Amino acid sequence: MFRGLIVLCLVAEAAAASPKYDRAANHEPELVAAEKLWTAAASERDRVRALAAWEAAAAAFLAVADGKVAKAVQQDAAIASILAWKNAMTFDVGEPAATDVERPPPPQPFDARDRVHLRAIEVYLAFAPPPAEVAAIKFLRANLLRRRDHIDEAIAGYLDVVEHHRDHEVAEYAANLLLDSYNRLQRYDELIALAEKLRADQAFLAGRPELATTVRRVHLQSMRGAHHGSADRDFAWYQRCGEDYLAIAAEPALSGDEAEELLYNAGTCFDQGRAHGRAITAFRQLVTRLPHSKLAVRALARLGAAEAQLGDFRAAADALEQYVTQAPKAKDARNAAADAITYAMGVGDVARARRLVKVASARYGWRRPVASAVVAPADPLPERLPALAPFAPMVTVNTTFEVSKP
Repeated sequence: MFRGLIVLCLVAEAAAASPKYDRAANHEPELVAAEKLWTAAASERDRVRALAAWEAAAAAFLAVADGKVAKAVQQDAAIASILAWKNAMTFDVGEPAATDVERPPPPQPFDARDRVHLRAIEVYLAFAPPPAEVAAIKFLRANLLRRRDHIDEAIAGYLDVVEHHRDHEVAEYAANLLLDSYNRLQRYDELIALAEKLRADQAFLAGRPELATTVRRVHLQSMRGAHHGSADRDFAWYQRCGEDYLAIAAEPALSGDEAEELLYNAGTCFDQGRAHGRAITAFRQLVTRLPHSKLAVRALARLGAAEAQLGDFRAAADALEQYVTQAPKAKDARNAAADAITYAMGVGDVARARRLVKVASARYGWRRPVASAVVAPADPLPERLPALAPFAPMVTVNTTFEVSKP
């Protein structure tokens, strides 16, 4: 009789009506008494008295389930006991015991209400109910265990739901709580392993965007840990790191903050791996997709440096000029301006160089006299030297147009 309501009642507020029976056994005195207790509990509005009333109804129905009545009545009484306990929880004004976040919480003892609930679940599952009901009841049992910090046992329950009832709606909640439980126990290797397993199971994540976001965040955190914690890193390692970040950045449904961090980290890893072309790809994606984000502005400075590494000094000057324009007060803006002028000189863009000299001189107060200036051999535009005078003591351009600052 309750099967159509089980999942709803397990996740909803207190039931508004008492359970109804249409079997001949409904005249059993114990069952009639339990029914009256349910009715009384459902009509009680005082929170404290309602809690006691639902507890009494749960215990009464469990007594029927444990008694010598027909199997079908036992089954219905067991689920009624479970639902009565669930209703009691909505009126429980107590708070779970606080646990120390610095270490795994010790298991707490079960109270009388917990024992009634666990016994009702045991009795009900013994009747081999339909799979949809099994998933919901097992999930409820795991939640009770977790609430009392029996987290190892709760993990086994959540795993059971995820592995054997993956299409049920509670499977998503079980997966989320499973990840959280590993975290609470500080079993980080298992947390990461589960996240990677779920991340690879796109069929399971389909239609579950919140879980997919959680899994992605765990994956990113594990990548950060590997990035900062590995002592054995070479150029190839950094290049693989960059490719990983770039691949995740291409996933749909990313938030702006996530995409921003991913693309910036990808470019940084490529830079450290001396893969400057790939770094340019990552930084340009960031600047194009999220031009007004903070990391996009910082990416302009790195983009200019990467372009210079590959010898595209015009593109380097473009990026650095944008950086100085958007972040004039940044600590490295002064040097970025000098680099931009240097690269403009190197490609013969006198107009840009003079414009930058004028802006940077006013902004940074560069008024130092000319000491010397070295330009590339075969430079066709010697007339630019007067305009570059304020920077001569600070910037030297050699034959490969590399910048050095004394």
